[in-house]
Amino acid sequence: MTTARGGVRRLLDIRRKARFRIDVVLLALRHQLVVPAASAAGLSTLVALFLAFVDKFTITGDTWLSAYWPLIIAVGFLSLGILLAVMGWEYQRRRNRFAVVPLDGFERARLRASVMLSASLEEAGFAFYLGPGEERFATSVRVNDYLREGGAEIMSLVRSPSRFVIPRFVLDYAPATLDRLLRDGRPRFNGRILGLRTEILPDVCTVEVQEVRYLEALVTEGLFHTVLRDQHSLDAKTPGRSLVLDDQSTLQPLAMTAATNYVGVSTLALTDDNWMWFQRQGRASGANPGRWAPPGSGSVDWRDWVRADGARSLHAVAGAAAQRELREEAHFGNWNPSLHTEILGYARLLDGAGKPDFFALTRVGATKERVEAHLRAATVTNSEYGFVDESELGSGISRAWVRVAADGVGALGEAVRLFMREHTKEGQSIQNHVFAQILEATATT
Repeated sequence: MTTARGGVRRLLDIRRKARFRIDVVLLALRHQLVVPAASAAGLSTLVALFLAFVDKFTITGDTWLSAYWPLIIAVGFLSLGILLAVMGWEYQRRRNRFAVVPLDGFERARLRASVMLSASLEEAGFAFYLGPGEERFATSVRVNDYLREGGAEIMSLVRSPSRFVIPRFVLDYAPATLDRLLRDGRPRFNGRILGLRTEILPDVCTVEVQEVRYLEALVTEGLFHTVLRDQHSLDAKTPGRSLVLDDQSTLQPLAMTAATNYVGVSTLALTDDNWMWFQRQGRASGANPGRWAPPGSGSVDWRDWVRADGARSLHAVAGAAAQRELREEAHFGNWNPSLHTEILGYARLLDGAGKPDFFALTRVGATKERVEAHLRAATVTNSEYGFVDESELGSGISRAWVRVAADGVGALGEAVRLFMREHTKEGQSIQNHVFAQILEATATT
């Protein structure tokens, strides 16, 4: 059984790597990264059409296609070959010329310490707080109170009239970035995710959203801790942080950044008898490898916005995404306990290039005993392989429980702090730190 499962996972790894390479090709075509290739293929196709029609007036309309179809097919394959060859050459040329140089630990620390908030964010009450290690995040008591007290229900998400486009100067460095992702071995899914084009501020009622792709996020937000360098010039260096920071290292509102601003969502899960659990992330997790995190954490998918249909409020979309992530990561499968989700707050994660994240609480309509029985029986599904810690083979996933002493955000915050103190040596996710800050600030207002 173990051998068979290992074989299935090896096949999945091969399929994921192949799919990732196809996604890279599609990304290059979507953003015109290989314009010469497209031009060469288009030219050869025009030649084929010219040859096919050149004798149209000497051959009857019923017979010209049958006379030239072998030539049309041959030129079609030739066009495809030219497309792939030129595209591969252009991709390798850029990969070798344009390098993405990661910042070392000292430079990362200096970058984090130097970032300031824009005037509009400070006016909205945003301030920086410390997360695990030297990570920082920005959140606002005013914004969180607004969301929790009804703002999330009235805030409407509307599709932006513009389509996301990767900045031209970043496209040159996309091959080097993608090549590094191909070599690190982590599973990648180029899913359709939700990006924000409007900052979340007090009294905002309409927020523009865009459909973006995960790979687009990796070649924009993923450059934050890097320097972009042209190998043909010693002076041509561009800091990757320029996508979201200005020349004074000021974090800009979402509408002024050149990144995807893809949306994250995390949710705590509280049972009927006031217990909640945390889950250790797997080593393949891009954000929190090996750390304790909420049981539901991930990105807001574009399908979450589409399925909301007429009720595309922030509460409906982010709440649905939080519940979906909880069901996937807790492996609820066919078990469908009632879930009720409320938005607790919002933050910008600096190490994610200031990406927007929403934080929620999901009440699970079951007792700890019933949930724990299900979790013990659940196994890691193929879709979550590599993203959760499987060190406890009996239960499939490493989990820990903490009791919430009473109702209210104050008791919830105390429980999160208690859990973090008891498991401080094992590492805590940035999401747990944000939850603790939001709940603590809420309890004192």
